[in-house]
Amino acid sequence: MSRMITQSLLTTNGVDLKTPKIFEPPPRVTVGEPPEKITVACVWWGTAYPIKYVINLRNMVARHLTIPYEFVCISDRDDVPEGIRKIPTPVPNELCQGKDQGGNSKGWWAKVGLYKPDLFGDAKRVLY
Repeated sequence: MSRMITQSLLTTNGVDLKTPKIFEPPPRVTVGEPPEKITVACVWWGTAYPIKYVINLRNMVARHLTIPYEFVCISDRDDVPEGIRKIPTPVPNELCQGKDQGGNSKGWWAKVGLYKPDLFGDAKRVLY
């Protein structure tokens, strides 16, 4: 039997601010068996972040992930650390370099490339 949670019963300046009741989520959700292996992907583009950021991320994943994994880095750089597979950015360089009309870096386009089909080969699960 589902329990209901009332979020708020406020009235302010004569305006009723009650929020609707929501159902309490189940205590546990079954997601299936853990995968045999996952791919952990990061994007390292341009010169805003030094190599230590990628190394620290790789080390944190190694310290805390308990299932087999492959660490990959989508990058335009040639100095990707040892033990990390480099994937060249799937987005054309001209889309990722410089600034847009608003003065914002266009480097974020490199991250959009994460969703290119088959970018990670036969990997079934990818953690971004």
